[in-house]
Amino acid sequence: DKICGHIVWLDDDKGSDGKPLRDRYNPEARMRGRRICGIQVFGNLKPQSDGSWGAGWIYDPKVGKSYNVEISLAKPDILHVYGYAGLKLLGKSLYRKRAPLDLPRCGGDNAPQNAAQ
Repeated sequence: DKICGHIVWLDDDKGSDGKPLRDRYNPEARMRGRRICGIQVFGNLKPQSDGSWGAGWIYDPKVGKSYNVEISLAKPDILHVYGYAGLKLLGKSLYRKRAPLDLPRCGGDNAPQNAAQ
C-alpha cells in the first residue's frame, strides 16, 4: 500500500576522479560514503483518491536534501514527479520515461536486488 524508488541506472556513475559517485552531500555524515547507485530516492508514497501517489518524500543526492513529493502517470511510460518544500504551489515538476527492461543496472554495495521498473 506504499511505494518507494531506488536509483538503478545512471548515465555515468563515476565522478571526475573515475571513482563511483558517493552521497557526499547527505546531512548524515555516516551516509556520505554510500554509492549513489542503489540509494532510495523516494519513499512512503501512499495512494491518493485521484490516482496519484503522495504524502511521501523524495531525496536529491545532488544537494543532500529531501522534499515532499507527489507522483502520477502523465502517460503510460512517463512518470510525473512533483517535489515541493512545504507549499505545493512552490514546487518543481520532473518527467521521467520508463527505462527499457534490458537496460543494464548499475552496481553498488547498496543497490536493490529486485529493482522494479
